Amino acid sequence: MPAPPGYGDLVALDRQAHAGLGLVTASDHRWTAALTAVAIGLVEFSRAALDYPLAFVRRGERYDAVAVLGLRAGQNLFVEESGHWRPGAYVPAGIRLHPLCLAEIATGDSDAAPRTLVAVQADRLSATAPPLFDTTGQPTAHWASWEKLLDAAEQSRRATQAWSEALRALDLLVPFDALARPRSGEPMRVSGLHRIDENRLNKLSPETLHDWQTRHWLRAAHAHLISLENFARLMDAASTGTARA
Repeated sequence: MPAPPGYGDLVALDRQAHAGLGLVTASDHRWTAALTAVAIGLVEFSRAALDYPLAFVRRGERYDAVAVLGLRAGQNLFVEESGHWRPGAYVPAGIRLHPLCLAEIATGDSDAAPRTLVAVQADRLSATAPPLFDTTGQPTAHWASWEKLLDAAEQSRRATQAWSEALRALDLLVPFDALARPRSGEPMRVSGLHRIDENRLNKLSPETLHDWQTRHWLRAAHAHLISLENFARLMDAASTGTARA
């Protein structure tokens, strides 16, 4: 089962097989220290755009939205030496969900969409933690809080995929390189990302723009475009070793 970046080995969460077991959550964010980017949901764009450059990564015919955390492979400028996330910066939902995640599993039918299931990092299951399911496999009160996060994550995943598919279908995404000069040191370049072409966005029909506004896609598009200014902040941070507020 493919694991998201930063996760260890995953297993499908099973209320019978994992009856009586709970989750040992990480005490800090050291596990994200090598993440250069993290998936971001549509509902997070407005808040995340205040701290991160938001961009799109092409995976085959699909585009995934990401928050850029660093400028070099294995670099996360938002985790401090203490292991904690930089105070005041938004923590993306995909990171808050750890050690659970939503995993897509191929069904074996090439024409069928992948099946989504709840997975857990295997070494985070423990008999000493408050159980998610009782000995009969019934959910506990402790499971309820995780279930809310998972439900929100699944709704956000579907909404984000629908938006990115619309962006692809309308040919609104274009590749770009982020290039800026930090306050000290050599210029830096980040490649392999895509952004919305603002000129093409502005040429959408009034009917499409109204539909996008209703779906909150237009707000997310503008947040994305504004967020690209944060590359300059990241480049300053990379030259000093810390992300600035």
